Amino acid sequence: MNTSQFMLFDIVNEAIEMPPVKAKSRMFDIPALSFDRVSPGHITSSNFPLFRLPIELFPHVTNYLSKEDFNNLALVDRDCRRLAGPTRFKEVVVDLASAGRTVQDQLLLRDELNRRCMRRIDVVACPTEVKSRLTLLTQVMESTNGIQESSNDYDPVPICHAISTSFPNLHTLDWDGPSFQAVPMLEVVHKSSIKHLRLNGSVLGEHIQESMERVSCQLESLYFDVSSLPSEQRTLDRFVNHLLRMIAPTLRQLTWRCKLSDEYVVDPHLRFKNLRYLTLEATSFGNPSIVKSLIGPDTHIRSLSMDIWTSSAREFLCTRGNVSSLRHLSLLGPIPTHAHYSDFHTFLCANPQLETLHLKHPLSQIIIDEKLLPLLSSEFDYLTSLHLVSEESSFPESTLRAIGSISTLRHLWLSAGNQGFRSSWEVNHDVVRDAFSPLLNLETLAFSHDTYVTDMHPLAPRFCDYYTAKAWPEKLDISAYLTPEQLLVYRGIASGSGTDAPSFDVAVSQQLQMRRLAWEKWHRARMLDLAKRYGSSLPSLKWCFVGQLPFSRGEDDHSVWDFAGCTIPVGREPCLFSLRKKMDMSLWRPV
Repeated sequence: MNTSQFMLFDIVNEAIEMPPVKAKSRMFDIPALSFDRVSPGHITSSNFPLFRLPIELFPHVTNYLSKEDFNNLALVDRDCRRLAGPTRFKEVVVDLASAGRTVQDQLLLRDELNRRCMRRIDVVACPTEVKSRLTLLTQVMESTNGIQESSNDYDPVPICHAISTSFPNLHTLDWDGPSFQAVPMLEVVHKSSIKHLRLNGSVLGEHIQESMERVSCQLESLYFDVSSLPSEQRTLDRFVNHLLRMIAPTLRQLTWRCKLSDEYVVDPHLRFKNLRYLTLEATSFGNPSIVKSLIGPDTHIRSLSMDIWTSSAREFLCTRGNVSSLRHLSLLGPIPTHAHYSDFHTFLCANPQLETLHLKHPLSQIIIDEKLLPLLSSEFDYLTSLHLVSEESSFPESTLRAIGSISTLRHLWLSAGNQGFRSSWEVNHDVVRDAFSPLLNLETLAFSHDTYVTDMHPLAPRFCDYYTAKAWPEKLDISAYLTPEQLLVYRGIASGSGTDAPSFDVAVSQQLQMRRLAWEKWHRARMLDLAKRYGSSLPSLKWCFVGQLPFSRGEDDHSVWDFAGCTIPVGREPCLFSLRKKMDMSLWRPV
């Protein structure tokens, strides 16, 4: 890669908010089964010291082992392999694009013991480890070079049959992308032990027997984003009808992103008595019967995420009144007009018992200052979590002080300015700290799309934002942020391959890489200092997200702050992964 290619690659890679590999699976973790659950009645003969302990104490030791430790433990003997199995095989990815093995082989060419260990299966339609990390630039380069993604034909019926019958302890199924047939998928829901299902794909036409309506299941959470061909819309409607009848008695959490036909009507006799967490997007809110069925007069919903684009959504906001069980409310889409906000404001006024209010899209400063914050300050005595975005370039000091007057807040997420690739909110942290000093109970403080000024050289490029340009401060010694070996590479003395001096392009590319590496270390130290300052002024603060970096206070020594991210490799999070994991209500996280 020459110098120009490296610079273009770096800029595009920075601009595109790409989630880390396996980010979705890390949004929630599934505990491994215990040894006696997987191997009941098994008598061990191993001399491994752990087996001298009572079996009830095994988890108190294995909880401290890494995945690599379990892989090594499995090599000791058969009993150790049994002990490591529940952790090693608790999550399995079935990649439909992998070559050389059928999908059934991927699932069933495992011994019965390993199948008893499996708690989560991800069925994906594309290569997982490679494609998910490709930047836009590399995808464009591949397409121009004529590289085509290989795809294998597959039959979803045997996959569904295997999942239904061969995994007695399966807890979560993530069906991400492949098409499926209606009846086999309904049998998965009915016959398998899954409690959490993420269904993202297209349903294929098939006759569904009426007897399927009378079967029950154990499903507790459902993420439903299913489509169909226009000619098969009725198939989707029938599939939804049967599925809702099956899951209504047990469902606790529902994320609905499916668009049904205008003629579809939810059975008015259906009751979702256990439903507590609901996410409805514009496509689903377009059907009034869905709203009436899921949020009826006797609802017990505690958490609602929605947008207000459709007329049925606005009608719900205007006429629903108080929902006594509701504690958490999140708006997923923008508020397009003042009339839309007026409807939303009516609903807010009727529900002062809310503990969480998250507005993910920008609001005008007039609405924030004159309508929203006065209402929250005067009426919402239990509000503990607030997410607010201003469409202005920054929050005025008066707005910050109004937020600081809501003394019940424990979690606060603010953003302003450009919400796209470029960050434009230049935060005055001294003013923010002073305004938020009354928030003595604040535990989480987050800033997104915040940017900073660098005292750079007058001739330094200014064509990008702070995070993309990575301009080095003019008077700062770069050697303080590089190891001796990295400093040699930066100066062009060591090429990293052989003893010959590197070519000009290689030397410049390596220097740019070392400069960016040093900039990331400097930026991290700069943001860590800000987190420590907030920790000094806010005594209850435990977690801070600033400059695309998460930091947390030490559990033993409260004066110590350190990086708290979960990305690999450790670094900034343009996609706000840790922040979304901590505060985003609309994510699919089985509860």
